[in-house]
Formats: sequence, structure tokens, C-alpha cells
Amino acid sequence: MSETDMRPTSLGTIISDVLALMDLQIDEQCASIEVGDFEDIVADERQLRQLFQNLISNAIKFCPPEVAPHIEIDSEEREHPDGELQVEISITDNGIGFDQKYAKNIFQPFQRLHGRNQYKGTGIGLAICRKIVEHHGGTIHAFSAPGDGATFVVLLPKRQDPCPETTHDQELPT
Repeated sequence: MSETDMRPTSLGTIISDVLALMDLQIDEQCASIEVGDFEDIVADERQLRQLFQNLISNAIKFCPPEVAPHIEIDSEEREHPDGELQVEISITDNGIGFDQKYAKNIFQPFQRLHGRNQYKGTGIGLAICRKIVEHHGGTIHAFSAPGDGATFVVLLPKRQDPCPETTHDQELPT
């Protein structure tokens, strides 16, 4: 991942922007999306847009064809045992779900639970999500059962120090 631009960021604005970008896909699938209230955090906006776009896109994609996707996106502030404030974000859908034994595997690059002929995609979307979340000092987990939809839980620090400053005035060795 490239160097990030960490700054105070509105999660609510990011999610609204992502939903606006995905408007056509949401309308075509007759998806309904409920969005709760969100905290501001220190983060890289561009990366969080990618995170939410991947998670929402998957929630729409992995829904039975005869069912309109329903997605709930919510957050809650939590205090880590070390006293650090964190934001727990949950994305819950009514999709096809998956066996919980695959919950860790789905975050590995090119790991697919379904064939390419069933569901389009490259198998890297959730791996990208994991990298983004880890880059922000957080964690991501998935909870599901076949036929019961899925919940993805992202835990991010509310405040974090921006990336360490680098000095650009040093001469490079020749």
C-alpha cells in the first residue's frame, strides 16, 4: 500500500459518497440500505471509500437472485482495554452467507467460495479490505452461516497519529 493521507474523516460522508457512486448497482438490484450514525475518525479517506465500496458491493452481489438485497450499516464507539477509543462498524446483509469455517480464508487473495461462473469477481476485494483495515491499525472479521447472510465487523482506532513524517531534504546515495 502506498503512503496514506491520514486526517480527520467523516465516516458518514464517506458512506454517503460510496452509496451515491453505487446508485446504479443499488437500483438495478432493488437493494435497500439502512445507514446508522457514524463517528469521525482519523483515517485515509480514499482507502476507506475502497473498503466500504468493496463490502457493500459484495453484500449486493452475494444475494440470491430472487431476493432483494437488504444491507444495514452501523457503528458504535468502544473503548479498548488499553483505554483507546475505537469505532466498530458492522455491515450486515441478507445474502447467501457462507460456512463460518471459511471466515478467515475469505480475506486471503484470490480465495473464492464460489466459481467464477456463479459470481463475478477476482477474489481480491476482501483481501484489499483486510489490508486497508490493518493499515489503519484495525481488524476485520466476518460472521455468517449458509443461507443466513453475513456480518462484517470492522474495528478501527478512532484517533491515531498520522503517518510518521519523513524528511525529504536528505540526499539520496548516488
